[in-house]
Amino acid sequence: MNKEYIYKLSGIINQFHESYIGQHCNGPTLHGYYLTENAPSTFKELVEYRHCNVLPVYSGGSDATIYEHAYQNYNFRFVHDLHHIKLNKDFSFEGELATIKSQYMKLLRWSFSVDYTRQERMDLLKLFLIDTTGQIDYYYKNKKYVGDQLSFALDGMSKPVHDLLMITGCQL
Repeated sequence: MNKEYIYKLSGIINQFHESYIGQHCNGPTLHGYYLTENAPSTFKELVEYRHCNVLPVYSGGSDATIYEHAYQNYNFRFVHDLHHIKLNKDFSFEGELATIKSQYMKLLRWSFSVDYTRQERMDLLKLFLIDTTGQIDYYYKNKKYVGDQLSFALDGMSKPVHDLLMITGCQL
């Protein structure tokens, strides 16, 4: 496993995010997001934007992620926040897991609508779980964010995904 393959998989995940954004951001109520250093850090702050036509997305911390380009990470953050709002789930461990599971199920369904090998599909789903559930689990155990998310993902891809599936309640 190398970073070029991670970038390929994350590019596929970004195609899903762009598709999702295209489906949900062309109406009169939501047009997309804007970048800011002062994005909401609590669910209470985030839901204050639910009636706005754009959401703020944190502009920092996108230099060592699974995504080759920062805008792909911003797309992920935006879609993730949309799920928090849609599900009315806060930023607690349980709220994050519910949000991740919802995204995962949509990604899983979407992955069957495009032409990828079974191995690519399994790898991209595993990468998504590492990047989401793995990082949430790390944060709640260590009380700090993963510093180098790309290295974290590369390491995680070499390990069994069973624990992340159990935590999230998802299946490959």
